[in-house]
Amino acid sequence: MPVSGGLLTQIAIGTVALYTLVTAASRAIGRLLALAEYYDVDEVLVGMTVLALGTSLPELSSHLVASLGILSGVLEYQVTSAVVIGGNTGSSTVQQLLLVGVLLIGYGTVHVSRRFVYESYLPMLGAIGATMLVAWDGTISRLDGVLLLGLYLIYVGAIITRRESTQSLREAPK
Repeated sequence: MPVSGGLLTQIAIGTVALYTLVTAASRAIGRLLALAEYYDVDEVLVGMTVLALGTSLPELSSHLVASLGILSGVLEYQVTSAVVIGGNTGSSTVQQLLLVGVLLIGYGTVHVSRRFVYESYLPMLGAIGATMLVAWDGTISRLDGVLLLGLYLIYVGAIITRRESTQSLREAPK
C-alpha cells in the first residue's frame, strides 16, 4: 500500500508540532519553577496550578465558544449549557480517576500524608459536593456560579496563607 506525500507531510508537521509543544512546555515549567523558588512559592502550588490550567484549557475553551454562541443566538441556551457542563464534569472525573489509576498501576502503592489528603482530596470532594448541591434543583444560576467561584478563591487563599516557608536555594538579590 503506497503512502502519499500528503500523508507524510502531515505526519512530519504533526511531529514537529508535538516536539515544539513538549519543548516549550518543558521550558515554561522550568522557568515557572525557578520563579517559584526565587519568590519562595511552594513548587507544589505552582505544579498544581499548571496542571489544573493545562487540563482545563479544553473545557474553558468550550465554555467560551458555547457562551459566545449563546450570546449571538446561534446556539440554544439550555442544550448548549447542558452539553458543556456535562462534558466538563465528565472530563474532570475521568482525568482524576484516570490519573490516579495510571499512577497506582505505574508505581504500585503510593503513601500520602494526612496533610495531603486534607489539602487535596477533601477540597476536591467538597467541590464535587458543592456543585451537586447547587445543581440539585436542575439549574445552575449566576448566583450559583458566584458561590462556586467564591469557594474556589477561598480554597486558593487558604492554600497560599497556610503554605510553609521553604528555604530557597538561590541567593537573595543584593
